[in-house]
Amino acid sequence: MNFSTIGDNERIEIKVSEVIASIEHDQSVLEWEVNVGREEPKKRWAVLGAASIAGLAGLLLLHHPLFALVGFIAIIVSSAEAILPLRYRLDSKGAGVKCGLSLTRIDWGSVRQVREDLRGVKLSPLADGNRLEPFRGVYLRYGKHKEGILAKVREHWTEA
Repeated sequence: MNFSTIGDNERIEIKVSEVIASIEHDQSVLEWEVNVGREEPKKRWAVLGAASIAGLAGLLLLHHPLFALVGFIAIIVSSAEAILPLRYRLDSKGAGVKCGLSLTRIDWGSVRQVREDLRGVKLSPLADGNRLEPFRGVYLRYGKHKEGILAKVREHWTEA
């Protein structure tokens, strides 16, 4: 009986040490949130206006409220980043952004090009000059974390 109690305690200690090791390992994770709609309210209102117009067009042209709902939702879903917050994560495996149900992620080994601009940094899996480049990869908006983001990108990405 005494032995099983010690064994249980040892199991608990092992689990705690694994959690601590996991936490120490995850210190290299950088997470932040950017809300484009809050920072640029005109974009949010433009999306809501366009969605309302699409809903009204669906109702007037197709004479059914279901089509109004479909038009409204189609615009909202396709422009979600203007309404919902963007949650970013940089870790030892790669970079990702989550907006609503959408998750876009790129592993560091897949990054072929890094482009910085005033608002963020683009991690692309395509080399220079590819016409599909604007549609591929992950764009990391700086928000208030520009230096930390750039440091983390430099730490994990090496040019191929």
